[in-house]
Amino acid sequence: MKNLLITGHSGMMGTNLQELLAKSNDYNVKLFQGDITRKEDCIRNCRDVDTIINFAALTYLPPSWGDPAAYTNVNYQGVVNLLEIIESIAPGNREAIAAMLRGSPPNPPCGAGCWGCCGIGC
Repeated sequence: MKNLLITGHSGMMGTNLQELLAKSNDYNVKLFQGDITRKEDCIRNCRDVDTIINFAALTYLPPSWGDPAAYTNVNYQGVVNLLEIIESIAPGNREAIAAMLRGSPPNPPCGAGCWGCCGIGC
């Protein structure tokens, strides 16, 4: 049984993945606790996991125009933190999946009508 860590588990994609995995007996699911931009939080959460699925992201675009550093810190540096820690804990022995969510226009082609659409069908 694989030990799976999910970051961004309170967002749309993270909650959907939790529901899907709840139907499976193949994974022990651990939810990231803390701040992905803090290396010490990443180190603590990455212990004893085989797979990391990263959905942690700031996705609502209008605030990013006023504070692009916050978006860069979470959406880029958070992923770098995870990858560096994975490499230091178990080089070549972990899976890392980074899902980058993107903002969408107010009326995307998929009909979702939301900002931060997952991009599926768009």
